[in-house]
Amino acid sequence: QLGTAARTCYGLALWLGNRRGDVAGLRWDQRVTRRVFIDGVERHFVGFDIVQGKNKGRTGGKRLFVPITPMLTEILDAADRRGETVLVNGYGEPFSAKSL
Repeated sequence: QLGTAARTCYGLALWLGNRRGDVAGLRWDQRVTRRVFIDGVERHFVGFDIVQGKNKGRTGGKRLFVPITPMLTEILDAADRRGETVLVNGYGEPFSAKSL
């Protein structure tokens, strides 16, 4: 059901394709709009600007812009925005990567 933590988690994992640690750590302030020129035409894309957790300690992690699909937009629009992170548990606290 839209708006539940389970549906939001599933949608993030499916449509972003990131590791569970990266999904658990997504924050609302990482959702940005990027301006891109394609064949001289300006287009705007909404997505998440993140740094991957993989190799973060060794290389600092890789910075990515991951576009948000229309299907994920529908899921995020219905999500609970109580916390700093996109995924929050019943107490309003962030999920841990291991709990996903």
